[in-house]
Amino acid sequence: MFSMSWRGWWIRGATFCAMEVSSHGLVQHRVAALKFAASVFTNLSRDHLDYHGDMEHYEAAKWLLYSEHHCGQAIINADDEVGRRWLAKLPDAVAVSMEEHINPNCHGRWLKAIDVNYHDSGATIRFSSSWGRWRN
Repeated sequence: MFSMSWRGWWIRGATFCAMEVSSHGLVQHRVAALKFAASVFTNLSRDHLDYHGDMEHYEAAKWLLYSEHHCGQAIINADDEVGRRWLAKLPDAVAVSMEEHINPNCHGRWLKAIDVNYHDSGATIRFSSSWGRWRN
């Protein structure tokens, strides 16, 4: 189904596609043939313990994206405990944080939201990073 949708998007001119890859999909090898340009890890919560049994197995399932797939540029939430552990194992990852005290083991590459303002038409965010500052 996804490949049929992607083909239609590609015919209409799309050059990128964003998708959520579930831990189920990783364990069941549903995305084994895909090469990702980038991959984002946001957090690990207690969502899928009915399938994985415990947090250790759930984390191992999510880690498959980085250990067994072409995941492209890894972008990891440094505010999450699991994310901080993974940053230590992924030397080329970019650490992302909303916290004041970002100091992950990220080998110098980081992105931090320093001012977030929500309004009716969306949000305005100022960023600071290891390569400069900007605003969306």
